[in-house]
Amino acid sequence: MNCVPDTALLPISRTRDDDVKTEFYGVLDTLPQVTTRSHVMIGFSDEQAAQVSRKVVARMLLTMGFEGATEVPVDVFSQLVSRHICKLGRILKVLTDSYKKECSARAVD
Repeated sequence: MNCVPDTALLPISRTRDDDVKTEFYGVLDTLPQVTTRSHVMIGFSDEQAAQVSRKVVARMLLTMGFEGATEVPVDVFSQLVSRHICKLGRILKVLTDSYKKECSARAVD
């Protein structure tokens, strides 16, 4: 018998108001144009990354039913997401640098 739930999130009961689509504009429209197809060369400024993380957190909170979240919790969660992604990026850079010595550039991609 498996006592571990499939998800840590509670099921959401949908109402008629939940069917309304919320559109988000601004952040993705102002991102820099990609001039290269290499994923290594794509980057965001700190402000653009903060805007994207705020958008992700706001959408996540809205999906979970926190329509009335103020700016402070959104900023706290977005800082948490940002730090986690930065840590993952540093780990990935260390791994790719260490594998770069063993593999060709094509194998790392």
